[in-house]
Amino acid sequence: DQPKIHKKMSPKNQFFFVILLCLSIVSAATEDEEGCGCGSDSLTRNSFEQTVGEPSKLEQNSCENQVQKTQDSVSKMSTRLIREELKRRDISVKDLTKKDEYVKALVDARVRATTKEFKEEMIFVPGGAFIMGTNKPAPYPGDGEGPPRIIALSDFLLDKDAVTNAQFSEFVRNTGYETESEKFGWSFVFNMSLSKETMETITQAVEGVPWWLPVNGATWRFPEGPHGDDVMELTSNNPSSSYPGGRLDHAVVHVSWSDAQAYCQWRNQSRLPTEAEWEYAMKYVDQGVSFRTLYPWGDEAEPTEGPSRMNIWQGNFPITNDVNDGWRFTCPSDAYEPQTALGFRNMLGNVWEWVEDWWGIDHKEVLGDLLRSGQTTEISVVSDPNTMESVNRTVVLNPQGPSTGTEKAKRGGSFLCHASFCYRYRPNARHKNTPDSATSNNGFRCAKSIQ
Repeated sequence: DQPKIHKKMSPKNQFFFVILLCLSIVSAATEDEEGCGCGSDSLTRNSFEQTVGEPSKLEQNSCENQVQKTQDSVSKMSTRLIREELKRRDISVKDLTKKDEYVKALVDARVRATTKEFKEEMIFVPGGAFIMGTNKPAPYPGDGEGPPRIIALSDFLLDKDAVTNAQFSEFVRNTGYETESEKFGWSFVFNMSLSKETMETITQAVEGVPWWLPVNGATWRFPEGPHGDDVMELTSNNPSSSYPGGRLDHAVVHVSWSDAQAYCQWRNQSRLPTEAEWEYAMKYVDQGVSFRTLYPWGDEAEPTEGPSRMNIWQGNFPITNDVNDGWRFTCPSDAYEPQTALGFRNMLGNVWEWVEDWWGIDHKEVLGDLLRSGQTTEISVVSDPNTMESVNRTVVLNPQGPSTGTEKAKRGGSFLCHASFCYRYRPNARHKNTPDSATSNNGFRCAKSIQ
């Protein structure tokens, strides 16, 4: 269904807006039984644009701000001072002759200095077979979490953490890449993260999920729009910011599937992980062994003792967040202890993560096609637990979901997920969105095949 638009309420009618919000929560919760989740099914650019028309673009250059400030500052320095700083940074100046060359060298050095501690780290994932999906009742039957099926995978590499703002900024700085949110001129933002100035400019909302607002100028660089923080600032100048220490190390958001794929390809000829790879890395314990609890650390989302394990909504969604896990919205990509046996962090919670596959729920049909095409391998399966006798079995190798589709899959849940609404911060849970869509709770990590 295409979403309808709510006009902004006047201040004197705020009481009635609260009632509207509560009614929307009840309505959306009912829809959620069919798989609506956090309402992100409605957050597609095409359906929204068909209703409200062409959104206005802001005059905004995504490559300005921190880099431009550095450029302006260095340009005012004398060549002698630039040379001295370059030498302190152990950067050779023997091939530099013109001031412009000195300026560029120092600007690059300073920008690299702000991002060097956030370089990518990929973890080796040994290939093997595992049971993908679940036979336990899922809260959202339309999500296609089952049936369980045996899948085999080759060795691959996967990012330890989600891609950060610092890492993504290097991509933009080196390529001039413009994200789809920048091209469209807007993106969806969770209402509680917006400033008063931004809220005063909002005139529309998505029916059924009024906490998601289309914000002009919301991009990876300015996640809450032009009145919010610049994630490339080392500290926030906004006294009301939820991130006084800056967000260089936070997961990048407002990136579409296409943006994520472009980044991975640029970085090291990598790619997005397949759904099977993502779930295998999440569940892996040892060769051929997966954990048998709901989460790698047990059956409870939050341990009864010890620190929090993930960044999810705690409290009454979407009214109050108790912030027991330490973060109201996104958190640094390396926050919390690793969630998996292999050492991956924040695969559950924080931000949804795009994966390679087109969305589909008829897994038997997809696997059947792959078996018939010969994309298979032989594995040994225990046929009798008492005698430990085994038999060889032919299974699909490295599946990638349906061959075509209109929506891409994503995994892991986000800081907006709550047990009462969007209970998708589980290893088997899955969701979807159109490839060009972006929100303030969607990011990614990269994978790479091993030849």
